[in-house]
Amino acid sequence: MKKDLQKKPQLLGGAIALVVLGFTAGCGGGGTAGDPAAELTDDQKSIEVVVGSVADLAGDVKRLRELFTKESAPSATMAKKYSSRMFQIDYDSEIAVTGDTATMNVKVFTYDDPPTEETKTWKAQKVGDAWKLSDAPL
Repeated sequence: MKKDLQKKPQLLGGAIALVVLGFTAGCGGGGTAGDPAAELTDDQKSIEVVVGSVADLAGDVKRLRELFTKESAPSATMAKKYSSRMFQIDYDSEIAVTGDTATMNVKVFTYDDPPTEETKTWKAQKVGDAWKLSDAPL
């Protein structure tokens, strides 16, 4: 009887170890299956940063204009319109980079009541080493 009591804690400990091992093996941080940005090229990542910065910098017209090519820099009136929206790359489509130009679909969200979401095609151009927006319709 004493031997049976000694074996039960060992069996329980072994079962707990297997359960813990199963959870830790399945929870590794190395997977990228749910991260659409994980497979982007360096150029695509740079463009993603530019698009993601538009709403953040829209309150400062000078800084917002730095995200755009000289020819497409928004006026103060347009900057105000950008500041009332949020922008996100549409990962259901590709950020298509061809040489020094790129096109991408961007989801444009408004804070209207009710809020709206519309997908627009934006364009970017590489100026020197930096990507800048050349067309970003609202």
